[in-house]
Amino acid sequence: MPCSKPSILSNANWSGCYHSLILVARVFKVFNTAFWVIAWVIA
Repeated sequence: MPCSKPSILSNANWSGCYHSLILVARVFKVFNTAFWVIAWVIA
């Protein structure tokens, strides 16, 4: 299973890739919430 950043996590195992995916999903959730809040304020 490939990592999100193979250049940085070249020799990372599956748990490292899974942890990075959780981090990316968490950041995406924060940005998604902020996007809807900004859209609601502008609208």
